[in-house]
Amino acid sequence: MLKQLARQQCSLPEDLKELYDSCRSTTGARPTVEKIVTVLSSVVALYSRVFIVVDAIGECQRHPNYCREKLLSTIFHLHAVYGINIFVASRHIKEIIEDFMEQGSSILEVRVDDEDLRLYLDSRINQTNRPMLRNNRETIKQEIVNVFQGIFLLERLHFESVENKTAPKKLKTALERLSTGEGEAAYSIAYAEAMERIDSQNLEFKSLARRVLAWVVCAERPLSQLELRYALAFRAQSRPK
Repeated sequence: MLKQLARQQCSLPEDLKELYDSCRSTTGARPTVEKIVTVLSSVVALYSRVFIVVDAIGECQRHPNYCREKLLSTIFHLHAVYGINIFVASRHIKEIIEDFMEQGSSILEVRVDDEDLRLYLDSRINQTNRPMLRNNRETIKQEIVNVFQGIFLLERLHFESVENKTAPKKLKTALERLSTGEGEAAYSIAYAEAMERIDSQNLEFKSLARRVLAWVVCAERPLSQLELRYALAFRAQSRPK
């Protein structure tokens, strides 16, 4: 946000220059979040109106060391002091909704409609280039629409549960087994089916998939893609006796 706002100025804001010089004088150390927020506030003050748009804020983990609390507290402060306009998109997460309701924000629920889902499924079926899916296109779309709950991720999991079927009978069975539970129950069923698909692969791919999940789930903090690649490449060496 600081970079985007600073670039719109005719010259670099003085507070930002001072922050840069301060970091350069200390062996190139990166500025702390607190210092960045301080400079961000001063740069926001240079504008008559500021709009901040944040997508998928639900992907920021809720933890003292993660980014969601710091990000929300910062933009709420900028809104209170400088009147910036905030637009945030998120999955339906109770804590996030409560945070914004405490600020008096307006909440608008946006749901994917049936026609959007049909267009998405058409696109996915075309990408697979598989005759069986193309020949059963309307059946696949209708069965997934029938269990549609307006949650895009869930419908994506539904399609993935049928896209690799190799026979019409298996495709029909998969469509009949689409999870129809409500809310978290539907996710639990869909994820259980995803694990079944993982376990049905050959031993090497199954092992790799489970290692990826173990690192992602058990890591003390979110991992970058590069960190995950290093973790998967690592092999513990036995110590010589």
